[in-house]
Amino acid sequence: MLKRMLTLGAIMLIASTSIWAQVDLESVIRNIQLEKTAQAETELMGFETQEPKNIDEVYYWLGYIKLIGESYGEAETYFKKGIEKKKKSAANYAGLARVRLKENKLSDATELLSTAEEIAGNPKKAEQLEGTFQWLEALLEGTAEMRKQARAKLYDLQPKFPGTSRPGLLLGTYYKKQNVPGLAIEELEKVIEKDPSFVPALEFLAELYYDKGKESKDGADFQKGLDYANKAIELDAEYAPAYRIRAELYLLAKQYERARNDMEKYVKQTEGDLKARVRFASFLFLSNEFEEALKELESIEKAGLKTNVMRRLKGLSLLQLGRLDEAKAAMDDYFENVKREEYIIFQDYEAYGDIFREMGDLEKADDNYKKMIGKNIDRTAKFTELSDMYSKESKRRLAESRKLRGEAKALNDPIQTAFAERNEAARMGDSVKTQELDAKMAELQQQGKDLIKQSKEVAAEANEFYPLEAHYRQLVVDYQENESLQNYYKLALAEYRTGLIDIKKDTANTMMLEKADENFVKCHGLKDDYVNPYNYRFRVAQKLEAANGEDNSWLVIKPVEDYLKVFEQQDFTSLDKGAKRLLLSSLEIMAAYKFNPQNSTNPDDLNCAEGMPYVDRVYELDPSYGSESLKSIKDYCEQAGNR
Repeated sequence: MLKRMLTLGAIMLIASTSIWAQVDLESVIRNIQLEKTAQAETELMGFETQEPKNIDEVYYWLGYIKLIGESYGEAETYFKKGIEKKKKSAANYAGLARVRLKENKLSDATELLSTAEEIAGNPKKAEQLEGTFQWLEALLEGTAEMRKQARAKLYDLQPKFPGTSRPGLLLGTYYKKQNVPGLAIEELEKVIEKDPSFVPALEFLAELYYDKGKESKDGADFQKGLDYANKAIELDAEYAPAYRIRAELYLLAKQYERARNDMEKYVKQTEGDLKARVRFASFLFLSNEFEEALKELESIEKAGLKTNVMRRLKGLSLLQLGRLDEAKAAMDDYFENVKREEYIIFQDYEAYGDIFREMGDLEKADDNYKKMIGKNIDRTAKFTELSDMYSKESKRRLAESRKLRGEAKALNDPIQTAFAERNEAARMGDSVKTQELDAKMAELQQQGKDLIKQSKEVAAEANEFYPLEAHYRQLVVDYQENESLQNYYKLALAEYRTGLIDIKKDTANTMMLEKADENFVKCHGLKDDYVNPYNYRFRVAQKLEAANGEDNSWLVIKPVEDYLKVFEQQDFTSLDKGAKRLLLSSLEIMAAYKFNPQNSTNPDDLNCAEGMPYVDRVYELDPSYGSESLKSIKDYCEQAGNR
């Protein structure tokens, strides 16, 4: 991003006064634009030994190269040398301010930026603009208020200096940082309208459409980005950044061979520049070549460069490979070295959260996911993604468990056949064949036992996913904008399944069943005629009764009453099969409860007057309803004559 800002003003300043004419820095700036920073640095070091009159500018570019390489200590040294050589060097004050911003020393940065503004904040003629632009570029790397200050000044400069496109380029940078890509594109298109051959602006537009295409998944955005990248290359075949962004556009379109060819051209044109190789490692990561990305990063580090981008990329690659301890160490290193919160993107917290989640530390995972949402509210979808993932994993394992049990069951017939043949061989006195069939039966029985064991192990794995699904379903509900029936229902289901795991042994799971019931009740509040939540509430009550050792504690009565309140007065013939079945079951339960609420064996405690209306109602709705409990109540009350 910074490199495309080097045009126009920088070159203009080189030729503006005799003091700068001492050393021609045009090739240096060109190499930095082309991302050949090593070559640019070599040239600058040669100039430094000559002590030219414009040595302060030499020190600025040396500091700039160290700055983009994240060697902040060396960058600071060069910027300070530049200020020593020229007290009113706005560029070096701005450069030093950038260092302080990277270090999160905002007070020092503000003071340095004020000095740069005093020197170059109000240019009177075009020849004075370069210092102004360096100051503005530093502001754009600062706080939100600093960026707003830069925007206001850029709009002020545009009508005063219509001959330069630099303000439009920097306004594009401003709006990109503000995450308003539409306005960034608008500003850059104005630049292109004024100067159709301005290659950095064309490459920037290609980058903006790449970002837009990643979000929109719209082929039109990809094509626009590709058109701008092609135009940039057509105008300047040596402009390496254009090949890089075109490679990324091809990758977005899954044109992998073209993407790889362009990325290799990019690295070749930068002559192996280490920063360019970091870009290549990033490309390898995006291409899912994680091992290759790690090898490239290791090679770059051995060559002497280690940046936060590299730390982050290493952590992400290791995460994808499942090397969690190493991934955590790399991301720890990354977060320890990031000095300002705004340099961290939401994907960083998401990856860190994923690492902790995979390592079983849900508390730290959730802390990072909350930070992720603070950066991007749309990533609340993460919790739905995780919930669905765990749900699918549990279902997949249950299906596998059933399959294994089926295979075990299928062995029964061969075992029975072998058993019959073995008995026949024994009857015939064929000891050899008898022994063979004994061995065969033993082998088949062992296979069956092994399959049953595997089935149980796989089912146990499925059980491990239910609590995780419930955990993230709860976060889906916590972050939902509007109450959703499906969110509460899926949460309650996950809690119910979690509650079934060793319920008699685990009090926490009993509590999970109670939470499930609460969330099924919330489903009633959103849609009271939705049958499934009632059905599960009946099951919850039965499980809780069993867990408490009270099979007749009548916990089921509350969901039964809630169901009857909604469905008893509805037209029975209009109900679907499931609703009918549940209505008849509810009436049956109420009949038993009203008839004998204390589960007493004392005839004096039985109440036909309370119970029989429910019995009659069942048979009124379905005369063929078969139930021994209802029949026994009816027979007892008829014999007792107590109707």
